[in-house]
Amino acid sequence: MREGKMTKKKLVVLALGAVLIVACLVAASERNMQIVASKDVREEGVYSNLALISHQEDQFVLDFLFIDPQEQTEEGRKAYLVARVILSPQHMKRLYNAISDSIDKYETNFGSIHVR
Repeated sequence: MREGKMTKKKLVVLALGAVLIVACLVAASERNMQIVASKDVREEGVYSNLALISHQEDQFVLDFLFIDPQEQTEEGRKAYLVARVILSPQHMKRLYNAISDSIDKYETNFGSIHVR
């Protein structure tokens, strides 16, 4: 991945990814569960600059995408699916609450996040 200026938008995406991990860890800790990840997952993670959310009655689907600005052309835009997370409605609600709480804490520490 290309290195570049860390924008607020990138920080928000990174924060959302971190919140997803934290929400999973909180859920696991409530169940007294040890989390184990392979070395490549621990070291690399995934970068996403766009997320799409869809739902049905029994599940939510979060698609995390990466749009490389250098690969966009007038003929069309391209996005790469880097991760898909499928959640029950109950877990989605817990994640929503965890994200809201984390954003509140982030803004307390670093100031308001402005979204265009």
